[in-house]
Amino acid sequence: EKGRARAELEIPTGKPVVTVSSPSASEVALLAPTLERMQDYEQGYTLVVSDASEPALTTIAPLVAASQGQAVLVQTEQPSLTSLQPGLPTPVLLDRSELLASASDAALVLDWDQSVKQSAIEIAMSGREILTVRTEESEEATGDTATFIQADTPAQVTSALTSYAPDAAKGQGTAAFVRQEYDEDSRVKDHRQAHLDTLPVR
Repeated sequence: EKGRARAELEIPTGKPVVTVSSPSASEVALLAPTLERMQDYEQGYTLVVSDASEPALTTIAPLVAASQGQAVLVQTEQPSLTSLQPGLPTPVLLDRSELLASASDAALVLDWDQSVKQSAIEIAMSGREILTVRTEESEEATGDTATFIQADTPAQVTSALTSYAPDAAKGQGTAAFVRQEYDEDSRVKDHRQAHLDTLPVR
């Protein structure tokens, strides 16, 4: 549940949460001016940076610290102990990547190359939007259901984030596609059917 997930990850409530996971060097360069601006203006969203590398943290961490809680750093590699679930006598282990997917309203991908961004797909499976640049790869990986933004310059990134408002219908459309495309059970079923279809040929 979104509120509990945010509490567990210490993400402020009350604003849409946009998450960028494992930002590349080019994504850090685009995001840094947005983070710098946060200490001067009240933003209408919370920016979460998850699983940043050590080089990325060198740039991002001081800016997040100066954002007055408008940006948050999250690491998902380690499981999280929680006693938030009622009726459980002892704390239980929760998958922090699943918590982050529940806590987010959108996944932000500014550098979509040949590979499918697994973290964005996980967030989208929870019925959240993917905000990304339009490339052949991002169109194919999201079934053209993503919310495509201009992100060639830091100013365009800041503008896109400032004007962002969650779109539940868009999120559900993206979720339906990525669940069908990337859900493990569906892929096993498709693989089994493909195997059965080739048996007569053999």
